Amino acid sequence: KVNPHKIACRVLVASNLNFIISLVPLILLLFMQGSFSFRLLFLVPLFIIMNFFLYGLGLLLAILYSLFDDTKALVRIVISFLPFFSPIFYQLSQLPEKVKKFIELSPITVFLVNFRWIIGITNKYNNLFLLSCLTLLLISFLFIYLFQVQWHRIIKYL
Repeated sequence: KVNPHKIACRVLVASNLNFIISLVPLILLLFMQGSFSFRLLFLVPLFIIMNFFLYGLGLLLAILYSLFDDTKALVRIVISFLPFFSPIFYQLSQLPEKVKKFIELSPITVFLVNFRWIIGITNKYNNLFLLSCLTLLLISFLFIYLFQVQWHRIIKYL
């Protein structure tokens, strides 16, 4: 019997190893520059919350992939536009207030703004960090629950 959670966890662990390996030179660089601070401790909870969110989102996409044929194309379109709707190429402070409120709804914005604060790129962090993290955790657990409920129906399609 195939356990889908084991497969998803293996993919997540592989991605996490890649992310952690890429963080090592960044942390060494921060240490050599003398900007190593207590903020780096916040990286652990942010990393855990990000993983829960991505795990739940991956399980939700697994459900959608198996039920709807167009999901793959829609996900590719959303991913191609996602950098423009999250502060990857720009700072939030550069945006007008109306646009900023829309961009702050993106879960990627929560992670990026707080990651930039943790490593010292900016001195501004998300004021609603705790609320945002709790919301993302609840959404993640909802996605995981939906996967548990729908898993037996998905097997029929495979």
